[in-house]
Amino acid sequence: MQQLLDNQNRTLDLVSKESCDLAKENDHLKAILAKDKINQYEFTEANKKLLDLSEDNKPLDKKEIAGMVYEIYHYPSDHIDIIKTMRQWRKRRQEQEQQELQQQQQYDKIELNSNF
Repeated sequence: MQQLLDNQNRTLDLVSKESCDLAKENDHLKAILAKDKINQYEFTEANKKLLDLSEDNKPLDKKEIAGMVYEIYHYPSDHIDIIKTMRQWRKRRQEQEQQELQQQQQYDKIELNSNF
């Protein structure tokens, strides 16, 4: 009985630690979302696009986005399609930013040469 009790106490300690760790992660995520200033223009544009794509007239808000982030963060295996889409989007965005940087460097080089 003592051994069983000791095993149960160890299990309880591990579960309590895991629960505490998850609570800390959750609090950290909430803090990040709370202090982030999301541009109102982005909400306006997202709501316009959502209205065009669906019949749902409910506007998107910060709380809903936080819930989505929480869901993806805690259950990524349920949202592989979203993760793949976001990876593709990020890759395109990085490539576009790299092209813009190269164009700006070329422009700066041309302007520098023309000043001499």
